Amino acid sequence: APKLEIQKLADEIEFHFLTETTANYALQFNDTVASQGWQTVTTVTGKPGTPNASVRTPIPTASARFYRILIEPAK
Repeated sequence: APKLEIQKLADEIEFHFLTETTANYALQFNDTVASQGWQTVTTVTGKPGTPNASVRTPIPTASARFYRILIEPAK
């Protein structure tokens, strides 16, 4: 599994992770760890020569929020 680094900024959360060229990555969130209800924040496609991806999202107003990254391997 790829390493995920999370950093809290003033009013955002920033996610850093390694990518594989042409693979697609979907950053998703849910306010519970339930298997349903996940919403996509954004998708990122790995680019040649750029193995790192960064995604920022506003700090949630919910008391708890869970994040995950779904990976679609390069074809």
